[in-house]
Amino acid sequence: MTILCRCKPGALILLFGLAPILLGFLLAVRRLGFKRDLVLDHDALLLPSGFGRAQVTRIPYADIQRVWETRLPWTAVLCVGTKQGKFEIPSTMLPDAGSYVTIGEFLAARAKDNLKP
Repeated sequence: MTILCRCKPGALILLFGLAPILLGFLLAVRRLGFKRDLVLDHDALLLPSGFGRAQVTRIPYADIQRVWETRLPWTAVLCVGTKQGKFEIPSTMLPDAGSYVTIGEFLAARAKDNLKP
């Protein structure tokens, strides 16, 4: 005995099936197409920012006013306060916890140097 179903999937079912595929494709293009490296230069920090972290923002060390850490459920985020606004460095952007701690200490030292009269 064979049961045949001649029902056709509706548009909503197809949308739910295609949405994860399109999302994965867009994330792969973002990952491969945009450089998302954190660079500590001799006078500034180059940080990916904006939507999808697709653009690079240059933050001079002299502009850093405050550095603090925020905890999220799966990661820690290092926040850098400047005259231009707040910038975030998620710990997932770095290869290991030691790098995260070292960068945090380095930026906090720069912020402390900027507060001296």
